Amino acid sequence: MKTTTLKWTLLTAVTASMFFSCKKEDNKPTGCPINTTNIAGTYRMTGIQYTPGPNETPIDFMKFMDECEKDDMMTFASDGKYTYDDAGTVCETEGSDEGVWKLENNRITIDGEVKGNIASFDCKSLVLYVDGALEAGDRMTITYVKKN
Repeated sequence: MKTTTLKWTLLTAVTASMFFSCKKEDNKPTGCPINTTNIAGTYRMTGIQYTPGPNETPIDFMKFMDECEKDDMMTFASDGKYTYDDAGTVCETEGSDEGVWKLENNRITIDGEVKGNIASFDCKSLVLYVDGALEAGDRMTITYVKKN
């Protein structure tokens, strides 16, 4: 699977779910204050879990990724720009990218299209989720760890 294909598939799923998801979450993120300054930094994705429904077992989506995709880095700059770097082991089709991001109402928007709700943030780990990522009633949860 090409890095670009996986990235755009995930971004499309996240985008679609944000437009069609109306459910308001009762859980409020806790830990580190959620603001652009605190979120700014370089992250590595450490987990993607897909839960098909509320009473179903989560599926580890990391096992479907190529090894060269698992060491990529996402940098959120405090000026609203981001870079996605095909770091470490470079994939056959290099998948680096850049664009803009913003934080609004505990939601991260990337390039005006992709939104992820912040489930938790402790200044080290950032956990985002999307309800209805692939179908109604599901949830995609992505965990990022900030590089020191």
